[in-house]
Amino acid sequence: MAGTTRPLTNKVALVTGGSRGIGEAVCNRLAEGGAHVILTYANSTDRAKNVEEACRSHHVKAEALQVDAGDVAADRRLVASVIEHHGPINILV
Repeated sequence: MAGTTRPLTNKVALVTGGSRGIGEAVCNRLAEGGAHVILTYANSTDRAKNVEEACRSHHVKAEALQVDAGDVAADRRLVASVIEHHGPINILV
């Protein structure tokens, strides 16, 4: 996206399962577009931290959080925490 505007500047994106595969690619693309990326992962801490750092290389905020997406109470806490620390969620993947 070099030389173009960053259409997602200051948007907040929450990507579940963002530590590998399609989720990782989505995180990177959102960060390229200027979005702050919060990604969740189940077990792959090292991979999640690598995605977090890759997103930050685009000069956006990024945070990897270990969350059991099947735990509804944990999901609610996640959303509340993201809103509290980063602002309203504009993009949910």
